[in-house]
Amino acid sequence: MRKIVFVVFALTILIVSAKAQVVWNVTHSDDWWSASGNLDSNICFTSVSCNGDNCTAAGRLVADPNNIPEASIVIYRSNDGGKSWERQPFDIPFIGQTINHGITKLVQIDSLNVVGIADLGYVIRTTDGGQSWHKQTPPVYRNLIDIDFSTPSTGIVLGAGFDSLIFTTTDGGATWINRTISGSDFYSCRSFGSGAFRFYKYGHGPIYTTRDNFKTIDSSKEIFDSITDHGYHYLLMNCTYTAGDTILAYGKFWPKDTVDPFGGYGMIMRTTNGGNSWEKPFIYPTIKIGQVDQTTTLDRDTIYAAGLENYNFLRSTDRGATWQCDTILMDTSYNPYTCWGLTITGDGHPVASFSYIPIQYSSVLTRGEFVKSHVDVIEKIVYNTRIYPNPTSGKVNISSIVGSDPYRLVDIFGREVMSGKLSDQGTTTLDVSSLSQGMYELILYHFDLRFSAGKIVVMKN
Repeated sequence: MRKIVFVVFALTILIVSAKAQVVWNVTHSDDWWSASGNLDSNICFTSVSCNGDNCTAAGRLVADPNNIPEASIVIYRSNDGGKSWERQPFDIPFIGQTINHGITKLVQIDSLNVVGIADLGYVIRTTDGGQSWHKQTPPVYRNLIDIDFSTPSTGIVLGAGFDSLIFTTTDGGATWINRTISGSDFYSCRSFGSGAFRFYKYGHGPIYTTRDNFKTIDSSKEIFDSITDHGYHYLLMNCTYTAGDTILAYGKFWPKDTVDPFGGYGMIMRTTNGGNSWEKPFIYPTIKIGQVDQTTTLDRDTIYAAGLENYNFLRSTDRGATWQCDTILMDTSYNPYTCWGLTITGDGHPVASFSYIPIQYSSVLTRGEFVKSHVDVIEKIVYNTRIYPNPTSGKVNISSIVGSDPYRLVDIFGREVMSGKLSDQGTTTLDVSSLSQGMYELILYHFDLRFSAGKIVVMKN
Protein backbone atom coordinates (compact mmCIF):
# COMPACT_ATOMS: atom_id res chain seq x y z
CA MET A 1 0.00 0.00 0.00
CA ARG A 2 2.63 2.54 0.99
CA LYS A 3 4.82 1.40 -1.86
CA ILE A 4 2.21 2.33 -4.46
CA VAL A 5 1.67 5.78 -2.96
CA PHE A 6 5.42 6.40 -2.89
CA VAL A 7 5.78 5.43 -6.54
CA VAL A 8 3.17 7.94 -7.68
CA PHE A 9 4.63 10.74 -5.55
CA ALA A 10 8.19 10.09 -6.69
CA LEU A 11 6.97 9.90 -10.24
CA THR A 12 5.39 13.32 -10.07
CA ILE A 13 8.68 14.82 -8.89
CA LEU A 14 10.44 13.18 -11.82
CA ILE A 15 7.84 14.45 -14.25
CA VAL A 16 8.34 18.04 -13.17
CA SER A 17 12.13 17.89 -13.29
CA ALA A 18 12.78 15.54 -16.22
CA LYS A 19 12.84 16.76 -19.81
CA ALA A 20 11.22 13.63 -21.21
CA GLN A 21 9.44 11.03 -19.09
CA VAL A 22 8.63 7.58 -20.47
CA VAL A 23 5.03 6.45 -20.15
CA TRP A 24 4.59 2.71 -20.65
CA ASN A 25 1.39 2.31 -22.67
CA VAL A 26 -0.26 -1.09 -22.25
CA THR A 27 -1.04 -2.54 -25.66
CA HIS A 28 -2.07 -6.02 -24.55
CA SER A 29 -3.05 -7.33 -21.15
CA ASP A 30 -4.88 -10.34 -19.88
CA ASP A 31 -5.49 -8.53 -16.62
CA TRP A 32 -8.43 -6.35 -17.65
CA TRP A 33 -11.53 -6.78 -15.54
CA SER A 34 -14.69 -7.93 -17.27
CA ALA A 35 -18.10 -6.52 -16.37
CA SER A 36 -18.64 -9.43 -13.99
CA GLY A 37 -15.41 -8.60 -12.17
CA ASN A 38 -13.54 -11.69 -13.35
CA LEU A 39 -10.20 -11.82 -15.10
CA ASP A 40 -10.46 -12.69 -18.76
CA SER A 41 -7.46 -15.03 -18.70
CA ASN A 42 -4.01 -15.49 -17.24
CA ILE A 43 -1.09 -14.87 -19.58
CA CYS A 44 2.49 -14.14 -18.68
CA PHE A 45 4.44 -12.81 -21.64
CA THR A 46 7.79 -14.48 -21.06
CA SER A 47 9.75 -13.01 -23.97
CA VAL A 48 9.54 -10.30 -26.61
CA SER A 49 11.79 -9.30 -29.50
CA CYS A 50 11.71 -6.59 -32.18
CA ASN A 51 13.54 -6.00 -35.44
CA GLY A 52 12.51 -2.57 -36.64
CA ASP A 53 8.73 -2.36 -36.30
CA ASN A 54 8.29 -6.14 -36.55
CA CYS A 55 7.85 -7.59 -33.06
CA THR A 56 6.94 -10.99 -31.63
CA ALA A 57 5.92 -11.84 -28.06
CA ALA A 58 5.42 -15.29 -26.52
CA GLY A 59 3.10 -15.83 -23.58
CA ARG A 60 2.40 -18.62 -21.18
CA LEU A 61 -1.38 -19.04 -20.95
CA VAL A 62 -2.77 -20.60 -17.79
CA ALA A 63 -6.51 -21.11 -18.00
CA ASP A 64 -6.58 -22.00 -14.31
CA PRO A 65 -3.62 -20.98 -12.10
CA ASN A 66 -4.48 -23.90 -9.80
CA ASN A 67 -4.23 -26.38 -12.67
CA ILE A 68 -0.84 -25.73 -14.29
CA PRO A 69 -0.94 -28.77 -16.65
CA GLU A 70 -3.58 -26.95 -18.70
CA ALA A 71 -1.05 -24.27 -19.64
CA SER A 72 -0.13 -23.56 -23.25
CA ILE A 73 2.04 -21.14 -25.19
CA VAL A 74 0.51 -18.32 -27.24
CA ILE A 75 2.29 -16.11 -29.78
CA TYR A 76 1.47 -12.46 -30.53
CA ARG A 77 2.67 -10.37 -33.47
CA SER A 78 3.00 -6.61 -34.00
CA ASN A 79 3.88 -4.92 -37.26
CA ASP A 80 3.73 -1.36 -35.91
CA GLY A 81 6.42 -1.38 -33.25
CA GLY A 82 4.24 -2.67 -30.43
CA LYS A 83 1.35 -0.22 -30.80
CA SER A 84 -1.04 -3.10 -31.48
CA TRP A 85 -0.79 -6.89 -31.23
CA GLU A 86 -2.54 -9.80 -32.95
CA ARG A 87 -2.62 -13.35 -31.66
CA GLN A 88 -1.03 -15.83 -34.06
CA PRO A 89 -2.65 -19.14 -35.11
CA PHE A 90 -0.20 -21.24 -33.10
CA ASP A 91 -0.61 -22.62 -29.58
CA ILE A 92 1.80 -25.07 -27.95
CA PRO A 93 0.11 -27.46 -25.51
CA PHE A 94 1.74 -28.05 -22.16
CA ILE A 95 3.77 -31.27 -22.18
CA GLY A 96 5.31 -32.16 -18.84
CA GLN A 97 8.22 -29.83 -18.16
CA THR A 98 8.91 -29.17 -21.82
CA ILE A 99 7.54 -25.62 -21.69
CA ASN A 100 7.24 -25.19 -17.95
CA HIS A 101 8.67 -21.67 -18.11
CA GLY A 102 7.38 -20.80 -21.56
CA ILE A 103 9.40 -19.41 -24.44
CA THR A 104 12.27 -17.88 -22.51
CA LYS A 105 14.03 -16.24 -25.47
CA LEU A 106 12.84 -14.97 -28.85
CA VAL A 107 14.96 -13.64 -31.69
CA GLN A 108 13.21 -11.50 -34.31
CA ILE A 109 15.79 -12.14 -37.05
CA ASP A 110 13.94 -10.14 -39.71
CA SER A 111 10.34 -9.45 -40.71
CA LEU A 112 9.69 -13.09 -41.63
CA ASN A 113 12.05 -15.18 -39.50
CA VAL A 114 11.65 -15.63 -35.74
CA VAL A 115 13.15 -18.35 -33.55
CA GLY A 116 12.49 -19.15 -29.89
CA ILE A 117 13.62 -21.60 -27.21
CA ALA A 118 11.93 -23.18 -24.20
CA ASP A 119 12.78 -25.79 -21.58
CA LEU A 120 14.38 -29.15 -22.31
CA GLY A 121 15.48 -28.61 -25.89
CA TYR A 122 12.33 -27.00 -27.24
CA VAL A 123 12.90 -24.86 -30.38
CA ILE A 124 10.20 -23.20 -32.46
CA ARG A 125 10.52 -21.17 -35.65
CA THR A 126 8.51 -19.23 -38.23
CA THR A 127 9.67 -18.26 -41.69
CA ASP A 128 6.51 -16.45 -42.81
CA GLY A 129 6.08 -13.69 -40.24
CA GLY A 130 4.20 -15.83 -37.71
CA GLN A 131 1.46 -17.16 -39.97
CA SER A 132 2.75 -20.66 -39.32
CA TRP A 133 5.18 -22.10 -36.79
CA HIS A 134 7.02 -25.38 -36.61
CA LYS A 135 9.03 -27.24 -34.00
CA GLN A 136 12.64 -27.85 -34.89
CA THR A 137 14.73 -30.83 -33.87
CA PRO A 138 16.72 -29.55 -30.89
CA PRO A 139 20.49 -30.01 -30.75
CA VAL A 140 20.18 -31.44 -27.22
CA TYR A 141 17.30 -32.45 -24.95
CA ARG A 142 18.17 -30.29 -21.97
CA ASN A 143 17.37 -26.79 -20.80
CA LEU A 144 18.37 -24.24 -23.44
CA ILE A 145 19.72 -21.03 -21.92
CA ASP A 146 20.19 -18.64 -24.86
CA ILE A 147 19.94 -18.42 -28.62
CA ASP A 148 20.91 -15.85 -31.26
CA PHE A 149 20.88 -15.56 -35.04
CA SER A 150 22.82 -13.06 -37.13
CA THR A 151 21.04 -14.13 -40.34
CA PRO A 152 18.13 -16.51 -40.99
CA SER A 153 20.75 -19.24 -41.56
CA THR A 154 23.52 -18.59 -39.03
CA GLY A 155 22.95 -18.97 -35.31
CA ILE A 156 24.19 -20.22 -31.94
CA VAL A 157 22.45 -21.87 -28.98
CA LEU A 158 23.61 -22.74 -25.45
CA GLY A 159 22.56 -25.78 -23.42
CA ALA A 160 22.70 -25.48 -19.63
CA GLY A 161 24.51 -27.68 -17.17
CA PHE A 162 27.86 -28.32 -15.55
CA ASP A 163 29.06 -29.37 -19.03
CA SER A 164 27.37 -26.56 -20.94
CA LEU A 165 27.06 -27.37 -24.61
CA ILE A 166 27.44 -24.90 -27.47
CA PHE A 167 25.92 -25.51 -30.89
CA THR A 168 26.00 -23.49 -34.10
CA THR A 169 24.01 -23.79 -37.31
CA THR A 170 24.42 -22.55 -40.87
CA ASP A 171 21.11 -23.85 -42.23
CA GLY A 172 18.59 -22.13 -39.98
CA GLY A 173 18.55 -24.83 -37.31
CA ALA A 174 17.88 -27.83 -39.54
CA THR A 175 21.20 -29.23 -38.32
CA TRP A 176 23.48 -28.18 -35.47
CA ILE A 177 27.24 -28.52 -34.95
CA ASN A 178 28.47 -29.34 -31.44
CA ARG A 179 31.33 -27.02 -30.48
CA THR A 180 33.37 -28.82 -27.87
CA ILE A 181 34.59 -26.19 -25.41
CA SER A 182 36.20 -26.83 -22.04
CA GLY A 183 34.24 -25.08 -19.31
CA SER A 184 30.74 -24.92 -17.90
CA ASP A 185 27.80 -22.62 -17.14
CA PHE A 186 27.90 -20.69 -20.39
CA TYR A 187 24.94 -18.37 -20.08
CA SER A 188 24.59 -15.85 -22.92
CA CYS A 189 25.66 -15.85 -26.56
CA ARG A 190 25.71 -13.74 -29.69
CA SER A 191 26.12 -14.52 -33.38
CA PHE A 192 27.75 -11.81 -35.53
CA GLY A 193 28.05 -13.63 -38.84
CA SER A 194 31.15 -14.52 -40.87
CA GLY A 195 32.25 -17.06 -38.26
CA ALA A 196 32.17 -14.61 -35.32
CA PHE A 197 30.49 -15.62 -32.03
CA ARG A 198 30.64 -14.57 -28.38
CA PHE A 199 29.51 -16.34 -25.24
CA TYR A 200 29.82 -15.76 -21.51
CA LYS A 201 30.38 -17.82 -18.36
CA TYR A 202 27.74 -17.25 -15.69
CA GLY A 203 28.78 -15.37 -12.56
CA HIS A 204 31.93 -13.41 -13.36
CA GLY A 205 32.98 -14.43 -16.85
CA PRO A 206 35.21 -14.78 -18.76
CA ILE A 207 33.80 -13.65 -22.09
CA TYR A 208 34.85 -15.89 -24.98
CA THR A 209 35.19 -14.69 -28.57
CA THR A 210 35.81 -16.54 -31.82
CA ARG A 211 36.14 -14.80 -35.17
CA ASP A 212 37.08 -17.84 -37.26
CA ASN A 213 34.20 -20.24 -36.57
CA PHE A 214 35.73 -21.78 -33.42
CA LYS A 215 39.14 -22.54 -34.91
CA THR A 216 40.60 -20.25 -32.26
CA ILE A 217 38.93 -18.80 -29.15
CA ASP A 218 40.04 -15.77 -27.17
CA SER A 219 38.93 -15.21 -23.58
CA SER A 220 38.86 -12.13 -21.38
CA LYS A 221 39.69 -11.96 -17.70
CA GLU A 222 36.95 -12.49 -15.13
CA ILE A 223 34.70 -9.46 -14.81
CA PHE A 224 35.68 -7.01 -12.07
CA ASP A 225 35.75 -3.26 -12.34
CA SER A 226 39.08 -1.55 -12.79
CA ILE A 227 38.66 0.88 -9.89
CA THR A 228 37.58 -1.25 -6.94
CA ASP A 229 37.82 -5.03 -7.11
CA HIS A 230 34.75 -6.32 -5.26
CA GLY A 231 35.63 -9.90 -6.04
CA TYR A 232 32.86 -12.43 -5.77
CA HIS A 233 30.31 -9.99 -4.41
CA TYR A 234 29.31 -9.66 -8.08
CA LEU A 235 26.80 -12.03 -9.64
CA LEU A 236 26.47 -11.20 -13.33
CA MET A 237 23.62 -13.08 -14.99
CA ASN A 238 23.91 -11.87 -18.55
CA CYS A 239 25.71 -9.78 -21.15
CA THR A 240 24.63 -7.59 -24.06
CA TYR A 241 27.08 -7.42 -26.95
CA THR A 242 27.88 -5.27 -29.97
CA ALA A 243 29.77 -6.30 -33.08
CA GLY A 244 32.66 -4.26 -31.67
CA ASP A 245 34.25 -4.34 -28.24
CA THR A 246 31.54 -2.63 -26.18
CA ILE A 247 29.77 -5.07 -23.84
CA LEU A 248 27.37 -4.65 -20.93
CA ALA A 249 27.37 -7.12 -18.03
CA TYR A 250 24.56 -6.96 -15.49
CA GLY A 251 22.96 -8.71 -12.58
CA LYS A 252 23.33 -8.18 -8.84
CA PHE A 253 25.88 -6.94 -6.33
CA TRP A 254 25.99 -8.13 -2.72
CA PRO A 255 27.90 -5.68 -0.51
CA LYS A 256 28.37 -8.32 2.21
CA ASP A 257 27.70 -11.83 0.99
CA THR A 258 25.77 -13.85 -1.59
CA VAL A 259 23.58 -15.71 0.90
CA ASP A 260 20.86 -13.15 1.62
CA PRO A 261 18.69 -12.97 -1.54
CA PHE A 262 17.22 -9.63 -0.42
CA GLY A 263 20.52 -7.99 0.45
CA GLY A 264 21.66 -7.32 -3.11
CA TYR A 265 21.59 -4.28 -5.36
CA GLY A 266 20.88 -4.19 -9.07
CA MET A 267 24.04 -3.41 -11.02
CA ILE A 268 25.27 -2.88 -14.57
CA MET A 269 28.78 -2.33 -15.89
CA ARG A 270 30.47 -1.70 -19.22
CA THR A 271 33.64 -2.53 -21.10
CA THR A 272 34.73 -0.86 -24.34
CA ASN A 273 37.71 -3.11 -25.03
CA GLY A 274 36.16 -6.55 -25.22
CA GLY A 275 36.40 -7.30 -21.51
CA ASN A 276 40.08 -6.57 -20.90
CA SER A 277 39.02 -3.92 -18.37
CA TRP A 278 35.70 -2.75 -16.98
CA GLU A 279 34.39 0.66 -16.00
CA LYS A 280 33.14 1.36 -12.49
CA PRO A 281 29.74 -0.34 -12.14
CA PHE A 282 26.49 1.51 -11.59
CA ILE A 283 24.90 -0.01 -8.49
CA TYR A 284 21.36 0.80 -7.36
CA PRO A 285 19.91 0.25 -3.87
CA THR A 286 17.28 -2.45 -3.53
CA ILE A 287 14.61 0.21 -2.99
CA LYS A 288 15.25 1.33 -6.56
CA ILE A 289 15.89 -1.88 -8.50
CA GLY A 290 16.96 -5.16 -6.97
CA GLN A 291 18.39 -6.94 -10.00
CA VAL A 292 19.08 -6.14 -13.65
CA ASP A 293 17.90 -8.92 -15.98
CA GLN A 294 17.20 -7.27 -19.34
CA THR A 295 18.65 -4.57 -21.61
CA THR A 296 17.93 -3.34 -25.10
CA THR A 297 20.57 -3.50 -27.84
CA LEU A 298 23.71 -1.38 -27.92
CA ASP A 299 23.40 -0.20 -31.52
CA ARG A 300 21.98 3.20 -30.49
CA ASP A 301 22.79 5.89 -27.94
CA THR A 302 19.71 5.31 -25.75
CA ILE A 303 19.61 1.98 -23.92
CA TYR A 304 16.99 0.68 -21.48
CA ALA A 305 17.46 -1.86 -18.70
CA ALA A 306 15.04 -3.47 -16.25
CA GLY A 307 14.73 -6.39 -13.89
CA LEU A 308 13.27 -7.15 -10.49
CA GLU A 309 11.64 -5.15 -7.70
CA ASN A 310 10.12 -1.78 -6.99
CA TYR A 311 8.63 -0.51 -10.24
CA ASN A 312 11.72 1.10 -11.76
CA PHE A 313 13.79 0.87 -14.92
CA LEU A 314 17.16 2.26 -16.03
CA ARG A 315 17.94 4.48 -19.00
CA SER A 316 21.22 5.54 -20.57
CA THR A 317 21.53 8.15 -23.31
CA ASP A 318 25.26 7.64 -23.91
CA ARG A 319 25.48 3.92 -24.74
CA GLY A 320 25.85 2.78 -21.16
CA ALA A 321 28.50 5.22 -19.96
CA THR A 322 26.06 6.71 -17.42
CA TRP A 323 22.63 5.64 -16.20
CA GLN A 324 19.59 7.14 -14.51
CA CYS A 325 16.82 5.34 -12.65
CA ASP A 326 13.22 6.22 -13.62
CA THR A 327 9.88 5.08 -12.23
CA ILE A 328 7.80 2.79 -14.45
CA LEU A 329 4.73 4.90 -15.16
CA MET A 330 1.90 2.80 -16.61
CA ASP A 331 -1.08 4.31 -18.39
CA THR A 332 -3.31 2.06 -16.29
CA SER A 333 -3.51 0.92 -12.68
CA TYR A 334 -1.33 -2.17 -13.28
CA ASN A 335 1.57 -2.49 -10.81
CA PRO A 336 4.73 -3.67 -12.64
CA TYR A 337 7.22 -5.61 -10.56
CA THR A 338 9.18 -8.03 -12.73
CA CYS A 339 10.43 -7.52 -16.30
CA TRP A 340 10.28 -10.73 -18.35
CA GLY A 341 11.36 -9.26 -21.68
CA LEU A 342 12.73 -5.96 -23.01
CA THR A 343 13.46 -4.89 -26.59
CA ILE A 344 13.47 -1.75 -28.72
CA THR A 345 11.76 -0.77 -31.97
CA GLY A 346 13.32 0.75 -35.04
CA ASP A 347 12.20 4.24 -34.00
CA GLY A 348 13.71 3.89 -30.52
CA HIS A 349 10.63 3.01 -28.46
CA PRO A 350 11.17 0.38 -25.74
CA VAL A 351 8.77 -2.56 -25.67
CA ALA A 352 8.57 -4.73 -22.56
CA SER A 353 6.62 -7.35 -20.66
CA PHE A 354 5.99 -6.56 -17.00
CA SER A 355 4.41 -8.75 -14.33
CA TYR A 356 3.06 -7.49 -11.02
CA ILE A 357 4.52 -10.46 -9.13
CA PRO A 358 7.64 -12.55 -9.83
CA ILE A 359 5.47 -15.54 -10.80
CA GLN A 360 4.40 -16.49 -14.31
CA TYR A 361 0.65 -16.00 -14.00
CA SER A 362 -0.14 -12.70 -15.70
CA SER A 363 1.59 -9.70 -17.26
CA VAL A 364 1.19 -6.81 -19.66
CA LEU A 365 2.83 -5.93 -22.96
CA THR A 366 3.83 -2.28 -22.99
CA ARG A 367 5.36 0.27 -25.34
CA GLY A 368 7.25 3.26 -24.01
CA GLU A 369 6.07 6.66 -25.19
CA PHE A 370 7.93 9.91 -24.55
CA VAL A 371 6.18 12.93 -23.03
CA LYS A 372 7.53 16.33 -21.96
CA SER A 373 4.56 17.85 -20.16
CA HIS A 374 3.90 16.72 -16.60
CA VAL A 375 0.24 17.69 -16.97
CA ASP A 376 -0.12 15.35 -19.94
CA VAL A 377 1.33 12.51 -17.90
CA ILE A 378 -1.02 13.09 -14.99
CA GLU A 379 -3.93 13.20 -17.43
CA LYS A 380 -2.83 9.83 -18.81
CA ILE A 381 -2.88 8.37 -15.30
CA VAL A 382 -6.34 9.67 -14.55
CA TYR A 383 -7.90 9.01 -17.94
CA ASN A 384 -6.93 5.36 -17.70
CA THR A 385 -8.90 4.91 -14.50
CA ARG A 386 -11.09 1.80 -14.68
CA ILE A 387 -14.83 2.19 -14.14
CA TYR A 388 -16.76 -1.10 -14.09
CA PRO A 389 -19.37 -2.39 -14.54
CA ASN A 390 -20.60 0.42 -16.73
CA PRO A 391 -23.54 0.91 -17.40
CA THR A 392 -24.77 -0.15 -13.96
CA SER A 393 -27.97 -0.21 -11.96
CA GLY A 394 -26.31 -0.78 -8.59
CA LYS A 395 -22.66 -0.54 -7.62
CA VAL A 396 -19.76 0.68 -9.72
CA ASN A 397 -16.08 0.04 -9.02
CA ILE A 398 -13.39 2.66 -9.58
CA SER A 399 -9.70 1.73 -9.84
CA SER A 400 -7.00 4.32 -10.53
CA ILE A 401 -3.21 4.29 -10.57
CA VAL A 402 -3.27 7.13 -8.03
CA GLY A 403 -4.33 6.65 -4.40
CA SER A 404 -6.03 8.88 -1.83
CA ASP A 405 -7.22 11.39 -4.44
CA PRO A 406 -10.58 13.16 -3.89
CA TYR A 407 -13.40 12.46 -6.31
CA ARG A 408 -16.77 14.00 -7.20
CA LEU A 409 -19.66 12.56 -9.17
CA VAL A 410 -21.74 15.22 -10.94
CA ASP A 411 -24.86 15.08 -13.11
CA ILE A 412 -25.25 16.60 -16.58
CA PHE A 413 -25.95 20.01 -15.01
CA GLY A 414 -22.71 19.93 -13.01
CA ARG A 415 -24.46 19.35 -9.69
CA GLU A 416 -22.59 17.16 -7.22
CA VAL A 417 -24.40 13.95 -6.33
CA MET A 418 -21.56 12.11 -4.57
CA SER A 419 -18.07 12.87 -3.28
CA GLY A 420 -15.30 11.21 -1.30
CA LYS A 421 -11.71 10.04 -1.54
CA LEU A 422 -10.10 7.02 -3.19
CA SER A 423 -8.45 4.47 -0.91
CA ASP A 424 -4.69 4.33 -0.55
CA GLN A 425 -4.75 1.67 -3.26
CA GLY A 426 -6.62 4.03 -5.62
CA THR A 427 -9.95 2.18 -5.45
CA THR A 428 -13.49 2.73 -4.26
CA THR A 429 -16.98 1.36 -4.84
CA LEU A 430 -20.00 3.65 -5.32
CA ASP A 431 -23.61 2.60 -4.77
CA VAL A 432 -25.51 4.56 -7.42
CA SER A 433 -28.78 2.62 -7.13
CA SER A 434 -30.53 5.64 -5.59
CA LEU A 435 -29.56 7.98 -8.46
CA SER A 436 -31.88 8.76 -11.32
CA GLN A 437 -31.31 7.05 -14.65
CA GLY A 438 -28.86 8.99 -16.77
CA MET A 439 -25.22 9.91 -17.34
CA TYR A 440 -22.86 11.18 -14.65
CA GLU A 441 -19.30 12.47 -14.82
CA LEU A 442 -16.53 11.19 -12.52
CA ILE A 443 -14.07 13.94 -11.58
CA LEU A 444 -10.74 13.27 -9.87
CA TYR A 445 -8.48 15.83 -8.19
CA HIS A 446 -4.74 15.17 -8.38
CA PHE A 447 -2.36 17.69 -6.79
CA ASP A 448 -5.20 20.24 -6.81
CA LEU A 449 -5.71 19.72 -10.55
CA ARG A 450 -9.20 18.76 -11.77
CA PHE A 451 -9.56 15.95 -14.33
CA SER A 452 -12.54 14.24 -15.87
CA ALA A 453 -11.93 10.51 -15.46
CA GLY A 454 -14.93 9.24 -17.41
CA LYS A 455 -18.70 8.82 -17.58
CA ILE A 456 -20.90 6.54 -15.51
CA VAL A 457 -24.23 5.48 -17.00
CA VAL A 458 -26.92 4.61 -14.46
CA MET A 459 -29.66 2.29 -15.76
CA LYS A 460 -32.91 1.31 -14.09
CA ASN A 461 -34.18 -2.27 -14.38
